[in-house]
Amino acid sequence: RCNTKYLLEDNDHSLRGILVGTIPPNICDNYLVRVTISAQNGTLKYPTVFLSCDMISWTNDTTKKSIQLSGSVTCVNAAIESLVYRGDRDWYGEESLELKLIDLMVFDDKENIIDSH
Repeated sequence: RCNTKYLLEDNDHSLRGILVGTIPPNICDNYLVRVTISAQNGTLKYPTVFLSCDMISWTNDTTKKSIQLSGSVTCVNAAIESLVYRGDRDWYGEESLELKLIDLMVFDDKENIIDSH
């Protein structure tokens, strides 16, 4: 487990502290990624007011258990910091959030290799 936190049920919690990076770090503004974050026993919410990132797009499934963010690394990180997690009503037990990262500079939307750098 990377980072275990104990949370109160039926409360909103930010996802601050989760960051996507690049090597070298100075290309974050132009490097495109897609991140999917999924919860098993809770929901993920995106704020109604969003920051000014032109390249960000997001989708949320109907159950709100998964959210997908696409854009530059800088914008995706800002979006992740804006996400809110809430455990399912009266849920008691372990929960894990899964984060899947796709490098859009190497893979296309169907995860086929388009460039091997």
